[in-house]
Amino acid sequence: QLVKKGVERMNKQLEHILRCPITKGPLREMKMNEIKEVNDRISKGELVHFDGTVVERQIGSGFVSLNGRFVYPIEEDIVILLQNLAVLLNNHWVDRSPKDSLRKDKKDVRDFYDQVGWQRGEEGLFVDALIFEDLRPVSRDYIHKCHMRVTRHLKHSGRYILDAASGPIQYPEYVSYSSNFDIRICADISFLALKEAKTKLGNKGIYLLADITDLPL
Repeated sequence: QLVKKGVERMNKQLEHILRCPITKGPLREMKMNEIKEVNDRISKGELVHFDGTVVERQIGSGFVSLNGRFVYPIEEDIVILLQNLAVLLNNHWVDRSPKDSLRKDKKDVRDFYDQVGWQRGEEGLFVDALIFEDLRPVSRDYIHKCHMRVTRHLKHSGRYILDAASGPIQYPEYVSYSSNFDIRICADISFLALKEAKTKLGNKGIYLLADITDLPL
């Protein structure tokens, strides 16, 4: 019951800050009868995503645009807010074009981090770090100071801190950026990254699968 109430409070909080990637208007939490109706339509193969692909996964919770046309599911506490993955409740409402699909360069970035970059490699380190960073012992002090230098440019405290392209928050220094904030909003195009970020932040985080060039906030 406590967990359920905590989720409900978080979802109400999200209603105030989230925006529909398509309409740019507010979102509201879905009601149980709406979720049941959507899942019935999914099981019958009636619903498609904004990019035209068939919706296959049932939803347990989510948000809907105020015009009642677009649904954004929540999966593993991650709000799916990519435009191309919006669930259309009216399949004939919009004349979709190639622009409605995730652009190839963005797909490439997502696929790299989901399939390679945020996988665990040697000594539990992320493959992205193993490929692109200098992890030699001689560099550790310098790298630590570089990571901590970011704090000079952050407010000392606040309600929210937005981490755009959060990745998995792979270093302890990164976690410390939000230590004096109530909530850290992690936005990333990689679902795997957000799952990893959640292991670091737990209920202190809000996790959005989103395009950081068009933030749904």
